[in-house]
Amino acid sequence: SEKKEDWIDVMDMEPMLLESDVKIRCQGFLPCREPGDSTWTIQHSAPWQSEKLVLQKENPFQGLKISPIEPLNQQSGRQPCPKCFKSRKFFCYSCYVPVESLQPYVPQIRLPIKIDIVKHAREVEGKSTAVHAPIVAPDDVKMYIFPDIPDYQNERALLVFPGENSKTLSSILDEVGKSANSTGEESTNLNNPAFPYDKIVFIDSTWNQCKGMHRDPRLASLPCVIISSRNTIFWRYQRGKPKEYLAT
Repeated sequence: SEKKEDWIDVMDMEPMLLESDVKIRCQGFLPCREPGDSTWTIQHSAPWQSEKLVLQKENPFQGLKISPIEPLNQQSGRQPCPKCFKSRKFFCYSCYVPVESLQPYVPQIRLPIKIDIVKHAREVEGKSTAVHAPIVAPDDVKMYIFPDIPDYQNERALLVFPGENSKTLSSILDEVGKSANSTGEESTNLNNPAFPYDKIVFIDSTWNQCKGMHRDPRLASLPCVIISSRNTIFWRYQRGKPKEYLAT
């Protein structure tokens, strides 16, 4: 039978993204040896090891429905944004819309909950990955530039932030489930009306900037949820921070 082609070999990836000269400080993320053992070496069966990311040999995109990227590759020049008319290549990062020639190919999705993204004013718009969300889910995602943000006092909003009193989503759902059981209601997912929140708020900034933003009373008063510790290749870890600290 024909040998299955390695999925990494067929990907159009950034040059030198997968270096093999990994320093010992990355060892905590690798399953090659027990922590503290500095004798480990790269093995054939080990994951791809890099200061930038760690990839398993298994295809992480298996089961995902990914649209063809040919329309993006065929986009040779820049076009005016259909709203602000500034020159853009694929989408406008100020108006959150794709350029006219790509609009038929950009999917429009609906989310089970509303999303607000609060972006620091000094965060570079053209480098922010947060702008992708309102482009593909314009009905459910809104972008705000701090400090021009809503007052969430009368909203059922939850802030994604690793604060001192932050809870995991599973613990929040457990609490909701116990409360629902006491009243005879069913509530086990975000689509259930009994779920106590209908909006999730994200902060888009550096870690140094987000501390000052979180002190704003409009954000500080919100209950916080933290991302559970997990290994994934779909975000990178912040240097010197726990794995719960998400860096996009």
